[in-house]
Amino acid sequence: MNTKVWKNITEVKKANKSINHNWFAFDAMSFFKTKVETPILHGRYFITSEINPSNEKAYSIRVVNDNGSIDTVGEFHSFISVETAKEFLNKSI
Repeated sequence: MNTKVWKNITEVKKANKSINHNWFAFDAMSFFKTKVETPILHGRYFITSEINPSNEKAYSIRVVNDNGSIDTVGEFHSFISVETAKEFLNKSI
């Protein structure tokens, strides 16, 4: 069970790197055209956008685990906007 409250994306980036994960690495984010769209929400979530090979932009909710690893909540690219992702998150927690 995750209990840590994350304060900001910078803190998350440091924790992710400290466990030798490369979630926020420039190459990875560039390849997937990933953009962090929100600050930390509810102490452990954030929303990203990616542009797929068809040049369509979609959004995903990410959760930061206590060790700094990142997982996707639900399905990748499940949302058409930051607002719909936030609404889903707010109703789900």
